[in-house]
Amino acid sequence: MCLSVLLHDSWETLEQWADQWDRWAHGKPFRSWDWVTTWCSIYGVAEPSCRLHVLSVHQGDGALGFAPLFMSWHPFWGWTIRFLGSGEICGDDVGWVAPGELQETVGRAIARALHHGTANACSMVTGGTNGSRTSIRIPTCDQVDLDGVRLSDRGLQGFLQELQGLGWAIDIRPIEHCWQIPLPKTWEEFLQNLPRSFMRKKIRKAQQRYLSPGGVHVHTVFGTIPWEEAWRHLINLHQARRLQLGDGGAFASGRFLRFHQEILSRWLPSGKARLVWLEWQGQAIAAEYLLISEETVRAYQSGMNPQFGHMSPGFLANLAVIQQAITEGYRVFDFLRGDEPYKADWGARPLEMVRIRAVPPRAVPQMRLRLWQTAKACVNVFRKRKHRECCPRLIEHDAPSGEVLSPTAIMDGTTC
Repeated sequence: MCLSVLLHDSWETLEQWADQWDRWAHGKPFRSWDWVTTWCSIYGVAEPSCRLHVLSVHQGDGALGFAPLFMSWHPFWGWTIRFLGSGEICGDDVGWVAPGELQETVGRAIARALHHGTANACSMVTGGTNGSRTSIRIPTCDQVDLDGVRLSDRGLQGFLQELQGLGWAIDIRPIEHCWQIPLPKTWEEFLQNLPRSFMRKKIRKAQQRYLSPGGVHVHTVFGTIPWEEAWRHLINLHQARRLQLGDGGAFASGRFLRFHQEILSRWLPSGKARLVWLEWQGQAIAAEYLLISEETVRAYQSGMNPQFGHMSPGFLANLAVIQQAITEGYRVFDFLRGDEPYKADWGARPLEMVRIRAVPPRAVPQMRLRLWQTAKACVNVFRKRKHRECCPRLIEHDAPSGEVLSPTAIMDGTTC
């Protein structure tokens, strides 16, 4: 298969594929056109230290897939390539935008383009609407840093196999899992499938005490329903809870706030997002920000009123939105990233997620990676020692934090 790769430093040259891009995102919001273009407009890639670096893979005149990437300068690592949406927005299950059967092919083509440093640039013709292609040299990549990647992603496995064959050094480390609940057809079946009987009793007690008629009122905002009140409750409750826990909260960032205002203004009317808030005796006690695809409900952000901690408002919010998802026929409820114990109590199953660092076969990038790995190993030894001092009953066979995974084992599927 004869493939070509185009480098795009502007969204104008990609707009003709916007609909195709979303079809190939397969309902994964963090790969969607709206998500990555809105991220660029809010967080910006026009600064000298940051530039758009989207690659498209073609066979003849037809597009096969896209790599939603940007390049930024890091004082230690040099020019680093990351997925669009990285940072405080923190997307999960990111990767190439391509048909399922072409994920591996696209991943390998992207790896070769990054390694050899040549591609065709796609730039706009002045006064015209079509893109022109000129042969250029891709700016030297010193590191690829991919966060929020699912371990089983075929496109990323093909990408890593190709890089490894080209002599790149690869470091793969586990991060917090994503947690998903496979949803049955009925609420009663969901209760019977819960792994712990105490959860069934707790849920039934909460339903009887708080969610019966005349109790907690569940407000659901989607479509053309005004969402300003729900949005205000989400921000206030999230910030109140995070301040209680000792951090500033996500919505303290003006860019984070603007990003989600823009996303909600697009996705609420189209049914791709919804806001849910719970009210008790005239007081907002909990709120949820959900992302919706064809089969999956994703719990992206939440908040609760610490003054009503005795009612377990976070538990009530989870109960309400999971039951709502089952009633509406969704097949999966996704808590997204984070290893909080309550997720397993709800019957969620962990999905392995990793962060990948890869550096080309050049002396300086590989030296930087070795220095970083040595520093991480020292930090992990120190943390384990401190943990043993604080917790003398530590089980010795527990997997250490920061464990390095073998690229070969991952690509062979032996870690799953």
